[in-house]
Amino acid sequence: MLLLSVVSPVKKLSEFKCKQVIVPTKTGQITILPSHMSLFSILDSGEVIATDENGREQIVIVSGGFVSVFDDNVTLLVDFGVHSDEMDEKLILEAKARAEKMIEEAKSENISKTAMADLLHANLQLKFLPKHKKNRG
Repeated sequence: MLLLSVVSPVKKLSEFKCKQVIVPTKTGQITILPSHMSLFSILDSGEVIATDENGREQIVIVSGGFVSVFDDNVTLLVDFGVHSDEMDEKLILEAKARAEKMIEEAKSENISKTAMADLLHANLQLKFLPKHKKNRG
């Protein structure tokens, strides 16, 4: 079994055991299984799909970062991440509107960069939302 830890600058998003993890990297998807060779790579935006011993999938949407594999420990240091089952379309659209308004009214470069990051995170979630709404019902 693998121990998967997903950590963002804000909080630890997940930590659980799984039999397989698929991660998006800049060079393509990588499937990580127990006894995988040590690895350090840059994550791309996309879905991290972890499968537990019963075949259930947990999916985290990430916007980049790094993946480290060592001794069956898989650590994802992500810029932003959200569990697919926690995405709420109304909240995402509200966050997107706030970010767009902040960009439009930005008085400093720093506020604009924060708003741009928020907008990118909202758009990333909106990209994957239809797929995961369908899977929930």
